[in-house]
Amino acid sequence: LSPLGTLRKPAIRRKTAELFERYRFPAPSPNVEVRRLTLAERQVVEIAKALARAPSTLILDEATSALPPRETEWLLGLARQLAASGMLVVFISHRIAEVRQVADRLTVFRNGMTVAAHRTTAVSDDEIIAAMLGRRLERLYPERTRTATERVALRARQVSVGRRLSGVDLDLHEGEVLGIAGLQGHGQRELFQALFGVVRPRGEIEIWGKPAQMRGPRHALGRLGIAMVPEDRRNQGLLLSKSVRENLTLSVIPRFSRFGILNAARERALVDEMIGFLRIKAGTPEQLAGTLSGGNQQKVIFGKMLLTEARILLLYDPTRGVDVGTKGEIFQLMRDLAGKGYAILFYSSDLAELVHVADRVAVMRNGRVAATLDGDELSEQRILRAAMFEN
Repeated sequence: LSPLGTLRKPAIRRKTAELFERYRFPAPSPNVEVRRLTLAERQVVEIAKALARAPSTLILDEATSALPPRETEWLLGLARQLAASGMLVVFISHRIAEVRQVADRLTVFRNGMTVAAHRTTAVSDDEIIAAMLGRRLERLYPERTRTATERVALRARQVSVGRRLSGVDLDLHEGEVLGIAGLQGHGQRELFQALFGVVRPRGEIEIWGKPAQMRGPRHALGRLGIAMVPEDRRNQGLLLSKSVRENLTLSVIPRFSRFGILNAARERALVDEMIGFLRIKAGTPEQLAGTLSGGNQQKVIFGKMLLTEARILLLYDPTRGVDVGTKGEIFQLMRDLAGKGYAILFYSSDLAELVHVADRVAVMRNGRVAATLDGDELSEQRILRAAMFEN
């Protein structure tokens, strides 16, 4: 601060630039407003803010969950560098490979209690997962049975948004899980936003064979039967200061009200049914959503989506930052819903998820669908090749 108590902006900019240079931050310009940053860029700013205080202890709580591969490698290297300099680094993650790469010792929590502690090299992945779940995980990915029909639930032709999305064509079928892949920043986010009406796209969209205009999320949900699990569950998907009950039912009040009068018993029945169906771990339906684990927060978002009775589901990286047990439950739910005729568009930053869960994968490059892979063609290597190189 200046002697008058005002901010010295040139000094702030200089110190920010020094901080970014010292730790080689993959950060945007210090002059960009935070509200204009992507989720990954905001995560990097959070890490910078923590290091600006020159702490003796740094806690990284799921810090890589929102980061693409290049930034993840940077952060893992930085964590090791800081630990080597004498700082205590606590690295919290559900990604076992990252824990192995960065940690000397690991501790497993379950239900708020320590259930295991080991040197990282002294325990297997299966033992870690069993400690996390309290049981052996039989399989992560469900059996994939083809359930897609010839009926097209959502058809997009030459859909464009600004400079990031440029003439996308795709067909999503009833009973299908269609994966979306691509390097970060090649139009995946804009595609999902366009199909949910967050942004107004150019081009043609048909829903169940009828032309549709995307007039906003409320129209997409209420009139078109499209629901979305967003990228950032804490800021876009939940009201953290509201209860599990309120988060589940705020979007579906007409289902338990008549003439403006709420039917509390009907609401309670809907909430109890969804909590039981998704196995949401909450003390009571009145527990605040912000106090739940990441996996249970994501289940609340799925429950809210399912209660809308929408039949076209847009899932944007739905397993980001959740535990391995919840991942398995989400994958099984996706396949079960597809078997019931739901049409699911599924983006994941984890290529293995796309390969093992999706029926087909549309690979995006430079704002377009560069290739669509299925059957024997569907592999991580072919997805990467399509994302990076011209055919």
